Amino acid sequence: MSDYYYKTLRPITKITVSFSIHYVTHFGEELCITFDDCTTCKLKWTSGHIWTGAIDLYFPRLLKWSYTVCCNGKILRVESLESLRQYYVDNSHRLYHVFDQWDNPYPSVSPLNYNETVLSKNNTSTKNIKTSMQHHNIFISFVSLNKHKVSAAPEYE
Repeated sequence: MSDYYYKTLRPITKITVSFSIHYVTHFGEELCITFDDCTTCKLKWTSGHIWTGAIDLYFPRLLKWSYTVCCNGKILRVESLESLRQYYVDNSHRLYHVFDQWDNPYPSVSPLNYNETVLSKNNTSTKNIKTSMQHHNIFISFVSLNKHKVSAAPEYE
């Protein structure tokens, strides 16, 4: 192969952006994130009315988003923001966590670092995630590539 091939081919690094927002809904309602490219991400309700979800990016980009409340495929409520929230996700980190508040255009974003190690032979959990976190004391659940749930408490350095 030519030198050009080796100079232009770059490894693709997956960047995961997870979101959480506190919002109280009624039975049957769901929270969704709508991005500026017209894609959406359904969030999952967790205890304490915290809605969570994640997306994977394969290159750095400026993310712009807002939240909507849906029920049976119909939009019930939309945030009243003058402009979409935005954050530039670069590839200096592989994991970002966004803490949002309804109708607040300024997200709180924490870039996170972690190291991966194989834990078990039976594939029940494949990642031991050591997290070095900035700004927030949180407990995050991560999902490994093979979709087995692994929980990790932040370890501060």
